[in-house]
Amino acid sequence: MRPFIMRKPRTKYLSYIEETFKHKSVLMALFAKATKQAIEEAKKNDLAVTYAEGINIIEESPSGEKSIVGSIVPSRIYKKGERLKLR
Repeated sequence: MRPFIMRKPRTKYLSYIEETFKHKSVLMALFAKATKQAIEEAKKNDLAVTYAEGINIIEESPSGEKSIVGSIVPSRIYKKGERLKLR
């Protein structure tokens, strides 16, 4: 008889979570938390935060002042819900 070995649940592996649609909310929550922490850390250290808003690239200073530093030119228009594969 083989000994009983406890294995980690499959849901703890990132590749499994990424490939399983029902775990999308887990990833989205993780991304939101990481983004919030990064922005808070940047503001605490008096650093500007750069992000995309629509087609504009916005730089927000620690004081809250926003300026457009560039724009994004889409190479292709995507439909809502369209699935993409990264190479």
